Amino acid sequence: MTRLIALQAYSCVECGRCTEHCPPFNTGKLLNPKEVVLGVRTYLNDNGPESTEPLVGRHLSAEAVFQCTTCGACEAECPVGIQHLPILVGLRRGQVNTGKWGMNTAPGFS
Repeated sequence: MTRLIALQAYSCVECGRCTEHCPPFNTGKLLNPKEVVLGVRTYLNDNGPESTEPLVGRHLSAEAVFQCTTCGACEAECPVGIQHLPILVGLRRGQVNTGKWGMNTAPGFS
């Protein structure tokens, strides 16, 4: 968890513009960019920035994290400049690197 991500988690004004313009959310997927940022905030409040407890699972859904198309609509609409994509891509990277996400667990793959 970088300081920038922590700062952004606490900067969110919860307006919901990111979610409003998110293509996966608007097509009925689980991804909610606002909830991703608020999930990071909750994680920091519960565990602190130095925690080694996984963020994905208890605070965020792994399936939702992988539904992001990385289009950047959430970032373009955010009035406080939160960068959602580095958070989401970092969460994906962590899931893949630890072996918690792969072809056997991805929906639609067998």
